[in-house]
Amino acid sequence: MIGALKSEWLKLATTKMMWIMLALVVLLMLLGSVMFGLFFHFLSNEMAAAGASESIFHDPEIPPVLWTGGHTMARIPALILGAMAMGGEYRHKTLIDSYLAVPRRYTVVGAKALMVFLVGLVMGALGSLAGYLASMPFLLMNDAPLLLDEGSTWQTLALSALSMGLWALLGMGFGILVR
Repeated sequence: MIGALKSEWLKLATTKMMWIMLALVVLLMLLGSVMFGLFFHFLSNEMAAAGASESIFHDPEIPPVLWTGGHTMARIPALILGAMAMGGEYRHKTLIDSYLAVPRRYTVVGAKALMVFLVGLVMGALGSLAGYLASMPFLLMNDAPLLLDEGSTWQTLALSALSMGLWALLGMGFGILVR
């Protein structure tokens, strides 16, 4: 199984598309967080002009929205990466070589599924980190806490990363069904 995992990592890491999708996920998470941050910043300014006593950024439900603002858009590249991981095997006829090297089909597909999930998880972790870092200036400008000491912050970021891994795995399932 270790050999099959190494082989699948090599297949993914040597394609430009994986790195492009990784950069796209990070960029989309960053842009989504900035867009939500600007929206809430302008909304907070309007509320302050209307006489509100506290910024909207002090609402405990707003920071998670900022951190994961681009998650909806960033799922698409993860889904595409998973579909291309399996579809590329059919297109370039490399699946035959994999089955010749590792004769058990479940080992090959299991290694590919595990590697696609792990790459999606890393994509999600980096995207979540980018979203969190992009939201920090908006929180600091409005004297809102960064919430690094709360477990719900880490839970939100971890679930965002896990979700991205599952979307990549779902894309692999589409790649298996649609050649």
